[in-house]
Amino acid sequence: MSQATTRSAFLRRKPIDEVEPEGAGGGLERTLGLWQLTAIGVGGIIGAGIFSLAGAVANEKAGPAVVPSSSPGSRAQPPRSPTPSSPG
Repeated sequence: MSQATTRSAFLRRKPIDEVEPEGAGGGLERTLGLWQLTAIGVGGIIGAGIFSLAGAVANEKAGPAVVPSSSPGSRAQPPRSPTPSSPG
């Protein structure tokens, strides 16, 4: 894609005649329920706790060498596929 094509794609505008009024409907439907929203919140809290705990431990053990000390740990992990492998 050339630079001119990319620029025109980013700068294009929708004609005012095609814009729908805000109260016209056609919006997004609510599909997440109480359990899904609770699971997202709990997952966020647990994830933040894991990251803060890892940072605190790295600060105590590694000191100024936090980044170089995390590299061997990340390389020691085996590569994983994004989807679970099928049995057999």
